[in-house]
Amino acid sequence: MRRHTIAPRTNWQQKVEEAGLTWHTGEQVYWNEAAYYEFTAKEVDVLEAATNERAGMPRAAAHQNNHTRLYARLATP
Repeated sequence: MRRHTIAPRTNWQQKVEEAGLTWHTGEQVYWNEAAYYEFTAKEVDVLEAATNERAGMPRAAAHQNNHTRLYARLATP
């Protein structure tokens, strides 16, 4: 992964608001318009695999909870 420093786009606040991000600034700036990151295809694949694995964890936990009937002990309705 490489971080690139760039000049912020003109009217970037309006552009990100048009995309739906209306809370880009407040006490602390959330949206960093002065940099972007470049990933290799392999890095994207690794991130995608980790994201998919993480996305499946709640489903696996719910399945385990139901399979072992732990929902009463865990106060799960």
